[in-house]
Amino acid sequence: METTEALLSDEFTVTSASSGEAALAALGCGTFDVICTDFNMPGMTGAELLRRALEAAPHLGSVLVTGYREYSSRTDRVHGSYLLLLKPYDPQALIELVRRAGASARLKQQLRAINPSLARKPA
Repeated sequence: METTEALLSDEFTVTSASSGEAALAALGCGTFDVICTDFNMPGMTGAELLRRALEAAPHLGSVLVTGYREYSSRTDRVHGSYLLLLKPYDPQALIELVRRAGASARLKQQLRAINPSLARKPA
């Protein structure tokens, strides 16, 4: 976690959480554009964290990091709305995905400002 935080903090404001529950609590207390999580984490999987986070804040851009290559073809993905990064990865690839997720979040926010029905999550 510290390595990822250090890597991303050169370009982004980073808030770390030690578990999925802590991440959800942080989301409730602040304004965020992107959530980046590992699939393996204490308390819940990263996929479950993304599912719950996107229910609460559908505008979030999201990145899931995993070492499970087979996860890229699974059908239970979180509304198909996150970017997937497979381990091992090049640090620059993570930075680029977080940038893309941030751009997606900003676009969702703009759409919601123009027409709230355009930014709703799929049924």
